Amino acid sequence: MIKLENQIYADLILLVNKALQAFKVEGWKSCQFTQPVKFTETEPVIYVSIDKISKRGTQYSRDKKENGKLIHEEIFREEINVKIFAFRRNLVTDSLTTQTSNDVLKMIKSWLVSPDGLREIYSGGYSIYNPSEIKPLSFKNDSQNSSSLPSFNVTFIIEQSWNTSVEEISGYKLKMKGI
Repeated sequence: MIKLENQIYADLILLVNKALQAFKVEGWKSCQFTQPVKFTETEPVIYVSIDKISKRGTQYSRDKKENGKLIHEEIFREEINVKIFAFRRNLVTDSLTTQTSNDVLKMIKSWLVSPDGLREIYSGGYSIYNPSEIKPLSFKNDSQNSSSLPSFNVTFIIEQSWNTSVEEISGYKLKMKGI
């Protein structure tokens, strides 16, 4: 069955949440980032954004016989380019042990390529390319305080397919009319 964009987002957010659980990170929420927003979040948030989904390689098909039916399966691979951002306001009350946006992204990135992360990724039907380096982005928020919104890119590959089936012909009768 083909996974739709919202299903892919749900899978990616689940991966991010499992990474946070692995490092016992609390107080961060994860959501999809599909349109420009004003960064007024008061709680720490991780945004998952799909930059593009593109077909990878050629589409191919295979036929098989199963339970008296002929099943035709169309198969193709898609490359999903994802950007993961982390946003947390810098607060006066921050201490040396406060997890910054950069720290949380390092944890997520490291978990994605760990054996546990790879197992989760493969179980969802995906494979992964190495994530990029974390890119810093600093800006001034509404109260003219400096904030950061670091991010990294990662590419996932998924094999998509769909089936059509036809009842198998059990017999035929030859009818000939005149020559």
